[in-house]
Amino acid sequence: MWGSLFVGESFDTPFDMTGMDLDVAEICVQLSQHPMLKSQGQSIMGPPTTNPNPATASEGSGTLTPSESPKDLPNTQQEEKERIQTLAQQLTGNGQTNKSSIGWFDTVGRSAESIVKDLRYARRVNKSVKDDIDSLIDTVRLMKKTEVDDTITSLSWTYGHEDAIKSLGLSERNLQSLRRNGELRKTSLVRSVLAWEAANERIDNIAEDGNEWDAMQKQEWVEAHDARDDARKQWNHTLHILDNLSKSDMSWLTMAANQLELNGEMDSRTIVSNLVDDGQPIKKMTPSKLSGLMKTYGSEVGIIKGGQRNTWVIRGYDGDLVIKDPWAYAAGFIDADGYITITKRGEPRVGLIATGSRGRTHCEQLHKTLGCGILQLDLKVHKEAQRSQHRLQFYSKNDVRDILKGIIPHLRLKKGQATAVLEYIDTPRKGDIAKSRRKQLEKIVKWDNWSDKKGDELLAEWEVTAEDIEGWRDSTLMRLAIEAETLEGIL
Repeated sequence: MWGSLFVGESFDTPFDMTGMDLDVAEICVQLSQHPMLKSQGQSIMGPPTTNPNPATASEGSGTLTPSESPKDLPNTQQEEKERIQTLAQQLTGNGQTNKSSIGWFDTVGRSAESIVKDLRYARRVNKSVKDDIDSLIDTVRLMKKTEVDDTITSLSWTYGHEDAIKSLGLSERNLQSLRRNGELRKTSLVRSVLAWEAANERIDNIAEDGNEWDAMQKQEWVEAHDARDDARKQWNHTLHILDNLSKSDMSWLTMAANQLELNGEMDSRTIVSNLVDDGQPIKKMTPSKLSGLMKTYGSEVGIIKGGQRNTWVIRGYDGDLVIKDPWAYAAGFIDADGYITITKRGEPRVGLIATGSRGRTHCEQLHKTLGCGILQLDLKVHKEAQRSQHRLQFYSKNDVRDILKGIIPHLRLKKGQATAVLEYIDTPRKGDIAKSRRKQLEKIVKWDNWSDKKGDELLAEWEVTAEDIEGWRDSTLMRLAIEAETLEGIL
């Protein structure tokens, strides 16, 4: 999210706004936060280092060409003109973009259309600086075009279909929905795009026939236009499934999204409990009904299933999940879809495997949040697999130690494995007692991972009882013996 948290405040802008028309000044402050402009550096965003009315630039330089200042303007109007000229020059820069502008207008709470509307009004009031405000309007339009193009190219399925997508309709509302659900609703959206392209191809083929159309051609022309209309309807329906919701259902979904944004990952029962405590009107709403509502429609407002069973989390406009406690989040995900083990070669391993777009989102977020591990995306289990597989794995001892220490207080199902692996990492490799303890820890981890499926087989192989394994978990005496053994070796 690149929009400044303080957009609109005087201390948020590097420009001197003294005497500036307030409407134009506020818009300039907001535009100055756009990544397309911030990427230009202080030479563009900072105060001008040259005369505010420089010589006319050469054609095609990408900078504004300010007109000569009229001699008969009052001082206040002349100062205003010079300030707006400087702002326009600083805002337009050289047009390079180093960062994506996806969702930027949402972050400042202003649409490009509303900004242009305000600038047009300011142009009528401040006629002396009409050309400079026109340049600002062109800049806003360029920003919006950049946002649209970035949104389309960010999706995996849009290559080669850009013109069709724009023709189907990218209103402000459609664009927001496409950013949120473009991948989730990929199948239906692609179907709409292909139907639109096929209908257009039929129309073009008929139009190329210069002869007088017969009844069959006329009918085909009508059917092609109907098919194109159907494609647009399917496109809009796919992007706006929430239109089918009642006002009460929409209200509950919105309140749930607000709770998740405020508190992070939660289950349905906790969300309902929080809403009751806040005095919200939630008659006839139960945790199970809310869970079903979020499962069907949650993705439309950014709600997806969380890492732990029966939990939910919300994704912001920037694509990041709202995570309040990263270690609890990681623990829930590893408990549900992960593993903690020791390989046959004695190597500690932690990792998780997930499928589908939701699984990819969680893997990417966990990797970004923790800042370690090896991320592997879009793996194919076999040629006929319909869903891709994603993995986040931790191989180095330092990474394994760090993640286990962070998640162990929050683990519910794999705490035994985590405790054993942590002790295993810190147990010396030399010494008979230490080697014996490492063998015990390997068996504890394997038992916790496989006892429900082949517990009897493992007990027979190791020639021990389940009680023996439980007894191994208390490491107090073994640690003392290992310390004594290590000290003896040093002496």
